Amino acid sequence: MTSPSEQPYVRLNSPKLSDDELMIICQFAEVISCKCPAYLVGLLQQVKQFRSYTSECISKFPEDTSVHEWLSGRAFNIGVIVKSGVRRKIKRRSC
Repeated sequence: MTSPSEQPYVRLNSPKLSDDELMIICQFAEVISCKCPAYLVGLLQQVKQFRSYTSECISKFPEDTSVHEWLSGRAFNIGVIVKSGVRRKIKRRSC
């Protein structure tokens, strides 16, 4: 049995959620009746991948930098909204 200090945790007030914290949320989703947290984590991972992709596009297509920066900024905003949903869901612990 692990002690409380050894158990994984999620920093709900942190502006960022690490990949490890996202995995903890997915595990948490297994003990509640719905899979909303897992879906939200999946969306966050997709947003993260998209932002990385847009950064690559800026390097490959410098003539379209402004479009890709705009897209990355909108993806960032989406991530903020989804993270807020994840935190709210965890705090409420139900659907």
